[in-house]
Amino acid sequence: MKRLPDRRSLSTRVADLIRDEVLGGKWKEALPGQRALADWFRVSRPTIAAAIAQLRRERLLRVEPGRPSCVLRSAASRRSRPAASRTIRVLSALPFDNLSYRSLYCFCELERRLAEEGYRIEIHSEPVLRKAHPFAMLERLARMPPAACWILHGARPEIHAWFARRSLPVVLTSAAEEGLDLPFVDFAYAAMARHAAGLLLRQGHHRVGLLLNRHARVGERCLERTLREEIEVRAREAGRLFTFEQDDAPDSIGRAMARAREGASAVSVMVATGTGAAMSALGHLAQEGVRVPRDLSFLCCQDDPLIQCHVPDVTRYRGSLRGFARAMQRLTLDVAAGSAVRRNILLMPEFHRGATLAPSR
Repeated sequence: MKRLPDRRSLSTRVADLIRDEVLGGKWKEALPGQRALADWFRVSRPTIAAAIAQLRRERLLRVEPGRPSCVLRSAASRRSRPAASRTIRVLSALPFDNLSYRSLYCFCELERRLAEEGYRIEIHSEPVLRKAHPFAMLERLARMPPAACWILHGARPEIHAWFARRSLPVVLTSAAEEGLDLPFVDFAYAAMARHAAGLLLRQGHHRVGLLLNRHARVGERCLERTLREEIEVRAREAGRLFTFEQDDAPDSIGRAMARAREGASAVSVMVATGTGAAMSALGHLAQEGVRVPRDLSFLCCQDDPLIQCHVPDVTRYRGSLRGFARAMQRLTLDVAAGSAVRRNILLMPEFHRGATLAPSR
């Protein structure tokens, strides 16, 4: 377990002080005005405003323009309840040395943003969760002091279902399986697939290949399904999507790329769902003397700093890492406060034209 340092902002420390005064009975009905509080704590009024906004999100205060902030719960009722947890636990089924740049960036940015709201992040890397029977590990984690929210990353559907059965506060870093009503943040794969299908068909690509991990996530399976429907509907009999499953190992990707260029399954464009698979596929094509995009066009549905260094510039969809972290922060805070109005957040990536997509010959 990695415990990250507590980096609380000034507004969070002031919010803690105001909360202590309210729970101690100093302000039972309403707070003094912001000017008086600024003088009391010797801070600026914007700092007071930020602290009051945090306590409003905790449902300790009600804020109305032009009126003093109203105390929603009495000190006696608050003292009778255990203190709310200020811990967010990230549970990753992937080892730290196997996390993508996107995941690492998101966790670091999330830690910084949540610290400003007074929360502490604990990151648990538990590769045993990828095994067939991980539930003993989950039971041990469940006996730890309660968390305000769990964030599940890279976990299988049965892990999601376990948290759902326990009614634990949780946010997923990818779309939930159908039938599991769990909040998540993910990219809008269906919208991406519709855009990609229209783009490829306008370029004359009717035989499209999809390089897909055989253990693909819900969003990637949605991309496959939507891409197939769009291509077959728009191009009718001429349109065809070929799915080439692989396990992200270089030799597996090499065999998939060989099948994509031979016989009845030969395609004019290859779509990769991940950057690792894309880089490996492009390397195999270069080794075989295949010229991209002259001999085969290429499109990737993700982005990271490594693929940005490839020559030629890869045509791809660029999801905002900062936007993903902001969305995770908003949803995590909502779930931690027990007020998750948004059950999921879908983010639409930006299309980057690059130089690996050309009209079909």
